[in-house]
Amino acid sequence: MTQFLSVKTLFRNILKYDLRAELYAINKDLLYLKIVSYFSNNTVKQFEEELNFLISQGKPYDFPYRQLKTLGSIVSGIDLLTRLPFVVHNTKKLFFPKSWDLQKSISTYRNLIEGENILGGNFSEKAPHQYQTSKYCVKKDDVVLELGAAEGLFSLDVIDLASQVYVFEPSKKWSKALRMTFKPYSSKVKLIQKYVSNRDTSTEIKLSTSIDFTNVKSLFVKMDIEGFEKSVLEDNRELFSKNIDITVSCCTYHRDTDADDFKRYFESLGYETEFSDGYVIFSTDPDLKPPYFRKGLIRARKQKSKCTTI
Repeated sequence: MTQFLSVKTLFRNILKYDLRAELYAINKDLLYLKIVSYFSNNTVKQFEEELNFLISQGKPYDFPYRQLKTLGSIVSGIDLLTRLPFVVHNTKKLFFPKSWDLQKSISTYRNLIEGENILGGNFSEKAPHQYQTSKYCVKKDDVVLELGAAEGLFSLDVIDLASQVYVFEPSKKWSKALRMTFKPYSSKVKLIQKYVSNRDTSTEIKLSTSIDFTNVKSLFVKMDIEGFEKSVLEDNRELFSKNIDITVSCCTYHRDTDADDFKRYFESLGYETEFSDGYVIFSTDPDLKPPYFRKGLIRARKQKSKCTTI
């Protein structure tokens, strides 16, 4: 009996072992050595602050900046009916996949707020992944498109301001959690479990198919779609050329040339632009090359009305 339990425990440990996480950690350590080696032979003052932070920590961080504050305690729980874990964000429940435990859900939420600073709030010295500022933000009655929503925190955060929200997230992992998160706002939220594309298929959808833009007067587009941002921008040039209030906050760290390409794209259409402060080390990119640091996102706007302070 004792031998059987030992074998059973062994298999449990094997199942719990996350090989991908282990390989990811090893690759990050190797990346850190590459970065330090590169800059020891190439003096680039542009990234001096970020490099000094990495060296002080002895390992790479995707967001290489000192944390200034924390959230404190987070209200969380498990929904009794669905068994989905959730955290409470500004009195609203944000749900996570059923396969996640509460600790992972809280950790993910905390990282989005404190580590990535996607909603702002000055949690770290710089916030290269912050989507809104006082100049580039969701305004009252905007139509909001969140392309690449994952857990949907951004849309949930602006739900009270927006007139309509379109949440695009193709991953089945998030479908039930997103339905629960936005169930109280079903009258103004449309969940679209497809990839944004230039065609309509069982897994893809065009923006023009998703939404009737005829009467849309103001639009905010948040885009984080794993390197497909460029193709979506090009495929929807007509939309982004419309003479309406449009604000876009778009990730630029997935590819080496995205920052420069997107700046030219938006400015060719008459937008004013700015990059988020700081840089990202996109450590999951196997083709990441020197100087390793990339701009986090570009904000662009063609607006007639002003934002309120974030």
